[in-house]
Amino acid sequence: SWAVTGSGGNQAIAADFAGSVLPSDSVSFAAGEATKTITVSVSADSTVEADESFTITLSAPNGATLGTPAFALGTIRNDDLPVLSIGDARITETDSGTVNAVLVVTLSGPAFVPVTVSYATFDRTATTAGFDYVNTTGTITFAPGETSKTITVSVKGDTSFELDETFGVRLSAPNGATIAKSEGLVAILNDDVRSQIAIAATDARKSEGNTGRTAFTFTVTRTGSLVGDVMLPWKVSGSGARPADRFDFIGGVLPTGTVWFAPGRQTATVTVNVLADSVAEFDEQFTVTLQDPKNGLDFLAVGGGSATGTILNDDGGVPRTFAPATIQAQAFAGSAVATTPSSKTITPQAFAAVGFSTVPAAGVSAKKAQFPAMPRF
Repeated sequence: SWAVTGSGGNQAIAADFAGSVLPSDSVSFAAGEATKTITVSVSADSTVEADESFTITLSAPNGATLGTPAFALGTIRNDDLPVLSIGDARITETDSGTVNAVLVVTLSGPAFVPVTVSYATFDRTATTAGFDYVNTTGTITFAPGETSKTITVSVKGDTSFELDETFGVRLSAPNGATIAKSEGLVAILNDDVRSQIAIAATDARKSEGNTGRTAFTFTVTRTGSLVGDVMLPWKVSGSGARPADRFDFIGGVLPTGTVWFAPGRQTATVTVNVLADSVAEFDEQFTVTLQDPKNGLDFLAVGGGSATGTILNDDGGVPRTFAPATIQAQAFAGSAVATTPSSKTITPQAFAAVGFSTVPAAGVSAKKAQFPAMPRF
């Protein structure tokens, strides 16, 4: 008879054999036979485990006596390997020095023998020649029971704007494991300003003119990297001791707009159209203000977010000072009451009603005199 039992430091158990029982049986020799074979069926699996041992022992001979040895050892060698994988990493570069990018390498389960694997960095959009990171190679070892290790790569800081870049770390030559994911990617996130933007008055101090409109121009300049496009809203507001108001501009509204830089474009123009008139008034000022981009890449230069234009009076006579908007509204109402359809002119009573001491110039029609951009109080 023969029977299997577990033995050694890591004993096989019933589940390791076919039918989940420890095998046993008998062997018979016919007359004239000198050898026989005992076959033990081991149950296959995909579990990572240590080698296991068992013993086959002979007993109860019939027609013979037991010789030496009366037992033999068997070993079930593990043929399943843990699986290696490498993770990815994201890191923001600094302006100088280096910062460490850390990638985690994991083992699918604890090994019973040491596991080793080699690694090396490789270029993608980030390169070692471009001084983006330090080329790194080496070998990591998992001791029995360990399932996690790290790889550290130094990323170099700079103050130059770049798009986010990547490089990789590749695993190779595993021993005691297989590789499921061999490449980890490191994203270097840019933290530098792409460009700075400023506005300046280039042709924005001039006479308003007597008819139509007069263009006041401002130049917006983008310095630094011109990669990508940028859009910046702008708006006009009155400024200075004698601020311009909405009635000084076409349409009776304070102008607004958007300046756009296509990729590679360095300058753009903002044009503000001032409404011409023939009314004596003081010089007036207005400011064009840019809105700071919210993309985190482009910024307004310090002190460069606004520029001022000056509307120079070119009409003769004594300038009238402004009154509050309510007085101005009363002026329009008073002039309308005092104007007769037949004459088409404003009467002295209309001007007297709002504090004027003189009538408008001869030939000025009631419609023109009442137009919001014309009266100045």
